[in-house]
Amino acid sequence: MKISLLANSKSPNPGNWALIAGTKALIEETFGANVEFDIISWDDITFTDSLFRKDFFQRVNISDLFWVVGAVTFNGRDEHVRGGCRLNLSGTDLAQIKTPMVLGGVSYRYWSDNIYPRKEELTQLLNNLTSKDSCLIGLRNDGTKKWLAELTSIESQNIMEFPDPGMFAMRTPKGINVGRSGLIFSLNNEDSDSRFSAAEERENLIQAMALACLSFWENYDEYVSFAPHSFEDYELFSELITLLPKRLLHQRVSVLPIPPAHESKKFYEYYSNARAVIATRVHSMSPSIGMGIPTLIISSQDRLINYTNKIGIRRYVIEQSKIGKRDGVIAEELIRVLNSCSSVYEEFTRVRQEQRDAASLLLDRVKKMLHAT
Repeated sequence: MKISLLANSKSPNPGNWALIAGTKALIEETFGANVEFDIISWDDITFTDSLFRKDFFQRVNISDLFWVVGAVTFNGRDEHVRGGCRLNLSGTDLAQIKTPMVLGGVSYRYWSDNIYPRKEELTQLLNNLTSKDSCLIGLRNDGTKKWLAELTSIESQNIMEFPDPGMFAMRTPKGINVGRSGLIFSLNNEDSDSRFSAAEERENLIQAMALACLSFWENYDEYVSFAPHSFEDYELFSELITLLPKRLLHQRVSVLPIPPAHESKKFYEYYSNARAVIATRVHSMSPSIGMGIPTLIISSQDRLINYTNKIGIRRYVIEQSKIGKRDGVIAEELIRVLNSCSSVYEEFTRVRQEQRDAASLLLDRVKKMLHAT
């Protein structure tokens, strides 16, 4: 069996590796380990002119299944003149895809309250997808389904919620007492003008993160490792380190490298050894939960709140906008999570299994769809 995966396969953001690895794990568990994957670089298309060309359709049509990996897709860009999103396909384009098609956990990221650019084109794309024979749409369970229905007024039995594939990127969760050490945290500086409502919110977050580092060092003589997922994140790290004691900065701080795309698994192997994680990104949070790592989540987006509500871990979330000046809430919640690490590990292991079971709802329909074609 051959499956074409449309994915951000050349991106240095390790979260894209987690999406690909988790998707492949789910597919192989469903269809067997002998699946052949043809990975098509979605980022090549996006960073050229967002148009899908003849060679793309040729590759897809010699596969048994075309699978769109669950990346941010609905992001509101004027250049998406055909499909209103990164899946920038017109009706004529879609008619060229002859193989069965699945969207596997795609999501939205649109900050503005203004009118969504190319809304008509996006609505037409969804109409075309839902009326297409042998097409299933899995939307990440972070509120994307509700957001998209409100935007386009389109609902269909072929539109389903689907767990974030990144949760399944690392296939063997490590036991809570097996060589774990150190704190890893991400700081998300992408779309910073929208992510931080004011300079004060940004300053409050940095100060609270610094207090969390100090609190961790009071309890553990271990490294704090900063984990940038994008080059923009270094700016926040450079501001944070000015607030840390010089001795600890030089002796107990490390920065994980942003790896080449083909080496991104190493990034999550660092995560797998951590005592705890403070996550401000979906793909810092989701793989960590999948590995059972005690994780504290800082949210700057409704979709992250929606996601944690959906999977039942809302109590591990701190809303970024509610962090005050020199607020110790991150430090306090971090120690609380660390003091209950065994129960957190058991809870996250259960959550992973529940999400795996939820993924089967779409995967079972994919099997039936392929059997019928």
